[in-house]
Amino acid sequence: MYRKLIATAAAAATLVLGAAATASANGNVTWQSVAQGTCLGNSNNNDAAMKGCSDWAAQWYDQQESDGSFTQHVRDNASYCLAAYSDHDVYVEKCTANNPWQRFYEKYDNSRGIWRLQHVATGWYVTVYNNGYSIGVDPFNEPDNKQYFR
Repeated sequence: MYRKLIATAAAAATLVLGAAATASANGNVTWQSVAQGTCLGNSNNNDAAMKGCSDWAAQWYDQQESDGSFTQHVRDNASYCLAAYSDHDVYVEKCTANNPWQRFYEKYDNSRGIWRLQHVATGWYVTVYNNGYSIGVDPFNEPDNKQYFR
């Protein structure tokens, strides 16, 4: 079972206990869809996509920013980051400093042990669509588990 993994033991212990409201350390992460079982990744053409969770491209480096949001860097090429725009698409593009289109709040639901990624610029949430491999950002839809990650 995949969980949002954080490199430091202290942060990992906090996640296991379910006491964290957001992640608290920089480190490697994997975002697995609760609904589909696939993982958020970087495709060969630098677009964001859902992939098999054992795929190297499904791993990110999570960097906390001064405003409490996080930048998701492509783990094997840290100069590229996850980004989303008001067209609802999710991309991987060259990282730029202080870019709200490349930042996400990590919302933890303590009672269910699951995460949501809220896009800073739009306020929308990363959503995995029915085929399990397409993603976008959409307004929050509470009964829809397509917006939850482990």
